Amino acid sequence: MTLTNTTRDDTGFYNCSGNWEQEDRYVYVSSTENLSLMRNQNYIFPRFNLTATTRDSISIHFITTHPNVTISIFKQTREIGVEPQKAFRKIFDSSSPTVNSRWSFHPRNGLTIKNSTVSDSSIYYVVSYLRFVNGKRVDIKHEKTTDEFLSWIIPPDELNYSSVMQFSLIVEGMEVEGAPDDPVEGSNVTLICTTSAYFHNGPPSWFYYDNGHHHQVTLKTDVQIKTEREWKDLLFYKSQLYLTNVTLKGPYKKLKCGYDTENSTVKEISFTIKEINNDPVNNSINLEKGIAQILSCNRLSQHVPIHWLKDGNQFSGTVTRQKPGQLCH
Repeated sequence: MTLTNTTRDDTGFYNCSGNWEQEDRYVYVSSTENLSLMRNQNYIFPRFNLTATTRDSISIHFITTHPNVTISIFKQTREIGVEPQKAFRKIFDSSSPTVNSRWSFHPRNGLTIKNSTVSDSSIYYVVSYLRFVNGKRVDIKHEKTTDEFLSWIIPPDELNYSSVMQFSLIVEGMEVEGAPDDPVEGSNVTLICTTSAYFHNGPPSWFYYDNGHHHQVTLKTDVQIKTEREWKDLLFYKSQLYLTNVTLKGPYKKLKCGYDTENSTVKEISFTIKEINNDPVNNSINLEKGIAQILSCNRLSQHVPIHWLKDGNQFSGTVTRQKPGQLCH
Protein backbone atom coordinates (compact mmCIF):
# COMPACT_ATOMS: atom_id res chain seq x y z
CA MET A 1 0.00 0.00 0.00
CA THR A 2 1.24 3.47 -0.84
CA LEU A 3 -0.02 6.66 0.78
CA THR A 4 -0.06 9.57 -1.63
CA ASN A 5 -0.82 13.23 -1.06
CA THR A 6 -0.85 12.63 2.65
CA THR A 7 -2.52 15.05 5.01
CA ARG A 8 -2.68 15.35 8.78
CA ASP A 9 -5.88 13.24 8.72
CA ASP A 10 -3.86 10.23 7.53
CA THR A 11 -2.12 10.04 10.90
CA GLY A 12 -3.02 6.79 12.67
CA PHE A 13 -2.71 3.00 12.88
CA TYR A 14 -2.40 0.85 9.73
CA ASN A 15 -2.32 -2.94 9.45
CA CYS A 16 -2.86 -5.72 6.97
CA SER A 17 -4.51 -8.99 7.81
CA GLY A 18 -4.28 -12.46 6.31
CA ASN A 19 -3.10 -15.94 7.22
CA TRP A 20 -0.36 -14.51 9.38
CA GLU A 21 0.03 -12.61 12.60
CA GLN A 22 -1.44 -9.13 12.29
CA GLU A 23 1.05 -6.34 12.87
CA ASP A 24 0.18 -2.68 13.34
CA ARG A 25 2.08 0.25 11.93
CA TYR A 26 1.59 3.77 13.20
CA VAL A 27 2.10 6.65 10.79
CA TYR A 28 2.63 10.26 11.83
CA VAL A 29 1.87 12.82 9.14
CA SER A 30 3.67 15.84 10.53
CA SER A 31 2.27 19.32 10.21
CA THR A 32 3.66 22.71 11.08
CA GLU A 33 0.10 24.04 11.31
CA ASN A 34 -1.76 21.38 13.31
CA LEU A 35 -0.13 19.57 16.21
CA SER A 36 -3.12 17.52 17.42
CA LEU A 37 -6.56 16.42 16.26
CA MET A 38 -9.67 15.27 18.07
CA ARG A 39 -10.69 11.83 16.82
CA ASN A 40 -13.59 9.44 17.37
CA GLN A 41 -12.86 6.21 15.53
CA ASN A 42 -12.44 7.35 11.89
CA TYR A 43 -14.00 10.79 12.28
CA ILE A 44 -12.23 14.01 13.12
CA PHE A 45 -13.95 16.85 14.96
CA PRO A 46 -12.94 20.36 16.03
CA ARG A 47 -14.37 19.71 19.52
CA PHE A 48 -15.91 16.98 21.66
CA ASN A 49 -18.89 16.70 24.00
CA LEU A 50 -18.38 13.78 26.37
CA THR A 51 -20.72 12.20 28.91
CA ALA A 52 -19.75 9.84 31.73
CA THR A 53 -20.86 8.75 35.19
CA THR A 54 -18.96 9.01 38.45
CA ARG A 55 -16.02 6.66 38.98
CA ASP A 56 -15.79 5.97 35.23
CA SER A 57 -12.51 5.80 33.37
CA ILE A 58 -12.92 8.32 30.56
CA SER A 59 -11.02 8.31 27.26
CA ILE A 60 -10.67 11.52 25.27
CA HIS A 61 -9.55 10.32 21.87
CA PHE A 62 -7.22 12.59 19.99
CA ILE A 63 -3.93 12.17 18.17
CA THR A 64 -0.78 14.19 17.73
CA THR A 65 0.86 14.68 14.35
CA HIS A 66 4.33 14.18 15.80
CA PRO A 67 5.59 11.91 18.63
CA ASN A 68 7.40 14.79 20.35
CA VAL A 69 4.31 16.94 20.86
CA THR A 70 3.67 17.78 24.51
CA ILE A 71 0.32 18.92 25.88
CA SER A 72 -1.16 20.90 28.75
CA ILE A 73 -4.79 20.67 29.90
CA PHE A 74 -6.59 23.79 31.12
CA LYS A 75 -9.89 23.56 32.97
CA GLN A 76 -12.44 26.37 32.92
CA THR A 77 -13.76 27.38 36.33
CA ARG A 78 -17.40 26.73 37.17
CA GLU A 79 -17.59 29.79 39.37
CA ILE A 80 -19.84 32.56 38.07
CA GLY A 81 -18.61 36.12 37.66
CA VAL A 82 -14.90 35.30 37.25
CA GLU A 83 -13.03 37.48 34.76
CA PRO A 84 -12.27 35.55 31.51
CA GLN A 85 -8.53 36.06 31.94
CA LYS A 86 -8.67 34.26 35.31
CA ALA A 87 -11.17 31.54 34.40
CA PHE A 88 -8.65 28.86 33.35
CA ARG A 89 -6.37 26.69 35.46
CA LYS A 90 -3.73 24.22 34.27
CA ILE A 91 -4.49 20.78 35.71
CA PHE A 92 -2.24 18.48 33.69
CA ASP A 93 1.06 18.68 31.83
CA SER A 94 2.42 15.69 29.89
CA SER A 95 5.98 16.75 30.76
CA SER A 96 5.11 16.33 34.48
CA PRO A 97 2.51 13.52 34.48
CA THR A 98 2.88 12.62 38.17
CA VAL A 99 1.48 15.98 39.31
CA ASN A 100 -2.06 14.78 38.54
CA SER A 101 -2.00 10.99 38.62
CA ARG A 102 -5.67 10.60 37.60
CA TRP A 103 -4.79 11.93 34.14
CA SER A 104 -2.57 10.17 31.63
CA PHE A 105 -1.57 10.89 28.03
CA HIS A 106 -0.33 8.90 25.04
CA PRO A 107 0.39 10.67 21.72
CA ARG A 108 -1.31 7.88 19.73
CA ASN A 109 -4.43 7.48 21.84
CA GLY A 110 -5.08 10.72 23.72
CA LEU A 111 -6.10 11.33 27.31
CA THR A 112 -7.50 9.07 30.02
CA ILE A 113 -9.13 10.25 33.26
CA LYS A 114 -9.51 7.73 36.08
CA ASN A 115 -12.12 7.73 38.87
CA SER A 116 -14.16 10.60 37.45
CA THR A 117 -16.20 12.80 39.78
CA VAL A 118 -18.95 15.38 39.36
CA SER A 119 -16.39 18.10 39.98
CA ASP A 120 -14.63 17.03 36.74
CA SER A 121 -17.59 18.41 34.76
CA SER A 122 -16.31 21.42 32.88
CA ILE A 123 -15.02 22.79 29.59
CA TYR A 124 -11.41 21.83 28.86
CA TYR A 125 -8.75 23.11 26.49
CA VAL A 126 -5.92 20.96 25.15
CA VAL A 127 -2.89 23.09 24.27
CA SER A 128 -0.23 21.26 22.20
CA TYR A 129 3.39 22.43 21.90
CA LEU A 130 6.21 21.70 19.44
CA ARG A 131 8.91 24.12 18.28
CA PHE A 132 10.23 22.25 15.20
CA VAL A 133 8.90 19.56 12.83
CA ASN A 134 11.52 17.77 10.73
CA GLY A 135 13.83 20.77 11.04
CA LYS A 136 11.14 23.31 10.16
CA ARG A 137 9.98 25.86 12.68
CA VAL A 138 6.35 25.47 13.68
CA ASP A 139 4.42 28.60 12.81
CA ILE A 140 0.72 28.36 13.64
CA LYS A 141 -1.61 31.16 12.62
CA HIS A 142 -4.54 31.64 14.98
CA GLU A 143 -7.82 33.43 14.67
CA LYS A 144 -8.06 36.60 16.72
CA THR A 145 -10.25 35.03 19.42
CA THR A 146 -7.91 32.03 19.74
CA ASP A 147 -4.89 34.31 19.98
CA GLU A 148 -6.56 36.26 22.76
CA PHE A 149 -7.47 33.09 24.66
CA LEU A 150 -3.97 31.64 24.39
CA SER A 151 -2.47 34.93 25.59
CA TRP A 152 -4.36 34.41 28.87
CA ILE A 153 -2.86 31.01 29.61
CA ILE A 154 0.59 30.76 27.97
CA PRO A 155 3.58 33.11 27.55
CA PRO A 156 3.58 35.27 24.36
CA ASP A 157 6.72 33.64 22.96
CA GLU A 158 4.93 30.24 22.86
CA LEU A 159 1.94 31.36 20.79
CA ASN A 160 3.35 30.52 17.36
CA TYR A 161 4.15 26.89 18.21
CA SER A 162 0.98 26.11 20.20
CA SER A 163 -2.35 24.82 18.96
CA VAL A 164 -5.54 24.44 20.96
CA MET A 165 -8.57 22.11 20.99
CA GLN A 166 -11.64 22.12 23.18
CA PHE A 167 -13.86 19.46 24.71
CA SER A 168 -16.76 19.54 27.15
CA LEU A 169 -17.17 16.89 29.81
CA ILE A 170 -20.26 16.10 31.86
CA VAL A 171 -19.84 13.54 34.63
CA GLU A 172 -23.46 12.88 35.45
CA GLY A 173 -24.20 12.72 39.15
CA MET A 174 -24.50 14.69 42.36
CA GLU A 175 -22.19 15.54 45.24
CA VAL A 176 -22.84 17.20 48.60
CA GLU A 177 -20.22 18.66 50.89
CA GLY A 178 -19.72 20.99 53.80
CA ALA A 179 -20.95 18.95 56.78
CA PRO A 180 -18.95 20.31 59.75
CA ASP A 181 -17.68 18.23 62.63
CA ASP A 182 -20.28 18.75 65.38
CA PRO A 183 -20.94 22.51 65.11
CA VAL A 184 -21.89 24.14 68.40
CA GLU A 185 -25.36 25.65 68.79
CA GLY A 186 -25.50 29.16 67.43
CA SER A 187 -23.01 28.40 64.63
CA ASN A 188 -23.55 29.12 60.95
CA VAL A 189 -23.38 26.14 58.57
CA THR A 190 -22.99 26.14 54.77
CA LEU A 191 -23.82 23.01 52.74
CA ILE A 192 -23.09 22.70 49.01
CA CYS A 193 -24.82 20.49 46.46
CA THR A 194 -23.43 20.21 42.93
CA THR A 195 -25.14 18.42 40.04
CA SER A 196 -24.29 17.87 36.42
CA ALA A 197 -26.42 16.14 33.82
CA TYR A 198 -27.95 16.41 30.38
CA PHE A 199 -31.38 15.17 31.36
CA HIS A 200 -32.41 17.51 34.23
CA ASN A 201 -33.41 20.98 33.09
CA GLY A 202 -33.89 22.51 36.54
CA PRO A 203 -31.85 23.08 39.69
CA PRO A 204 -31.87 20.60 42.60
CA SER A 205 -33.85 21.21 45.78
CA TRP A 206 -33.03 20.80 49.47
CA PHE A 207 -35.13 18.64 51.82
CA TYR A 208 -34.99 18.10 55.58
CA TYR A 209 -36.24 15.19 57.69
CA ASP A 210 -38.64 15.93 60.54
CA ASN A 211 -41.22 13.83 62.39
CA GLY A 212 -40.76 10.89 60.04
CA HIS A 213 -41.33 12.89 56.86
CA HIS A 214 -39.31 14.84 54.31
CA HIS A 215 -40.09 18.51 53.79
CA GLN A 216 -38.66 20.88 51.22
CA VAL A 217 -36.44 23.57 52.68
CA THR A 218 -37.95 27.03 52.21
CA LEU A 219 -36.36 30.43 52.62
CA LYS A 220 -36.56 31.99 56.07
CA THR A 221 -34.66 34.54 58.10
CA ASP A 222 -32.15 31.91 59.22
CA VAL A 223 -32.27 29.80 56.02
CA GLN A 224 -30.98 31.05 52.67
CA ILE A 225 -30.37 29.20 49.39
CA LYS A 226 -28.19 30.42 46.54
CA THR A 227 -28.29 28.38 43.33
CA GLU A 228 -26.10 29.16 40.33
CA ARG A 229 -25.99 27.68 36.87
CA GLU A 230 -22.97 27.78 34.57
CA TRP A 231 -23.09 27.31 30.79
CA LYS A 232 -26.09 26.60 28.58
CA ASP A 233 -25.52 23.04 27.41
CA LEU A 234 -23.78 21.36 30.37
CA LEU A 235 -26.55 21.91 32.93
CA PHE A 236 -24.14 22.27 35.83
CA TYR A 237 -25.73 23.57 39.04
CA LYS A 238 -24.23 24.61 42.35
CA SER A 239 -26.71 25.09 45.21
CA GLN A 240 -25.50 26.49 48.54
CA LEU A 241 -27.66 26.18 51.65
CA TYR A 242 -26.85 28.71 54.37
CA LEU A 243 -28.09 27.87 57.90
CA THR A 244 -27.77 30.67 60.41
CA ASN A 245 -27.78 30.08 64.17
CA VAL A 246 -28.31 26.31 64.19
CA THR A 247 -30.01 25.13 67.38
CA LEU A 248 -30.38 21.85 69.23
CA LYS A 249 -34.13 21.80 68.57
CA GLY A 250 -33.94 22.93 64.93
CA PRO A 251 -34.97 20.52 62.15
CA TYR A 252 -31.97 21.05 59.89
CA LYS A 253 -29.65 18.25 60.99
CA LYS A 254 -30.40 15.59 58.38
CA LEU A 255 -30.86 16.90 54.85
CA LYS A 256 -31.08 15.68 51.27
CA CYS A 257 -30.31 17.37 47.98
CA GLY A 258 -31.89 16.22 44.74
CA TYR A 259 -34.84 16.37 42.39
CA ASP A 260 -37.11 14.42 44.75
CA THR A 261 -36.60 12.40 47.93
CA GLU A 262 -37.15 8.93 46.52
CA ASN A 263 -35.23 8.38 43.28
CA SER A 264 -31.53 7.74 42.80
CA THR A 265 -30.64 11.35 42.00
CA VAL A 266 -30.49 12.37 45.65
CA LYS A 267 -27.68 12.65 48.18
CA GLU A 268 -27.94 12.82 51.96
CA ILE A 269 -25.86 14.85 54.38
CA SER A 270 -26.15 15.16 58.16
CA PHE A 271 -24.40 16.60 61.18
CA THR A 272 -24.81 16.72 64.96
CA ILE A 273 -25.21 20.02 66.80
CA LYS A 274 -23.20 20.19 70.01
CA GLU A 275 -24.42 22.01 73.08
CA ILE A 276 -22.18 24.81 74.29
CA ASN A 277 -20.43 24.03 77.55
CA ASN A 278 -20.23 27.30 79.43
CA ASP A 279 -18.68 26.12 82.66
CA PRO A 280 -16.67 28.90 84.32
CA VAL A 281 -13.01 29.11 83.38
CA ASN A 282 -11.95 28.55 87.00
CA ASN A 283 -14.17 26.15 88.90
CA SER A 284 -12.84 26.98 92.33
CA ILE A 285 -12.04 30.57 93.37
CA ASN A 286 -11.14 31.94 96.80
CA LEU A 287 -12.72 35.37 97.47
CA GLU A 288 -11.92 37.88 100.18
CA LYS A 289 -14.67 39.97 101.70
CA GLY A 290 -14.92 43.39 100.06
CA ILE A 291 -12.64 42.43 97.15
CA ALA A 292 -14.21 42.38 93.63
CA GLN A 293 -13.66 39.26 91.53
CA ILE A 294 -14.59 38.66 87.89
CA LEU A 295 -16.00 35.26 86.87
CA SER A 296 -15.88 34.59 83.11
CA CYS A 297 -17.30 32.10 80.65
CA ASN A 298 -17.07 31.81 76.87
CA ARG A 299 -19.91 33.26 74.81
CA LEU A 300 -19.64 31.65 71.37
CA SER A 301 -22.78 33.04 69.74
CA GLN A 302 -25.09 36.00 70.31
CA HIS A 303 -28.03 33.68 69.66
CA VAL A 304 -27.23 31.42 72.62
CA PRO A 305 -28.35 32.95 75.95
CA ILE A 306 -26.03 32.92 78.93
CA HIS A 307 -27.39 32.49 82.47
CA TRP A 308 -25.39 32.61 85.68
CA LEU A 309 -26.58 30.39 88.49
CA LYS A 310 -25.70 30.47 92.20
CA ASP A 311 -26.37 27.23 94.06
CA GLY A 312 -28.71 26.20 91.26
CA ASN A 313 -30.74 29.42 91.28
CA GLN A 314 -30.71 32.38 88.87
CA PHE A 315 -28.01 34.90 89.88
CA SER A 316 -29.57 38.30 90.56
CA GLY A 317 -26.39 40.38 90.32
CA THR A 318 -24.96 42.31 87.36
CA VAL A 319 -23.88 40.33 84.26
CA THR A 320 -22.01 41.94 81.36
CA ARG A 321 -22.32 40.29 77.93
CA GLN A 322 -19.78 40.97 75.24
CA LYS A 323 -19.65 40.03 71.56
CA PRO A 324 -19.61 36.38 70.43
CA GLY A 325 -16.20 34.80 70.81
CA GLN A 326 -15.47 36.98 73.86
CA LEU A 327 -16.59 36.74 77.50
CA CYS A 328 -19.49 37.35 79.80
CA HIS A 329 -18.83 38.51 83.38
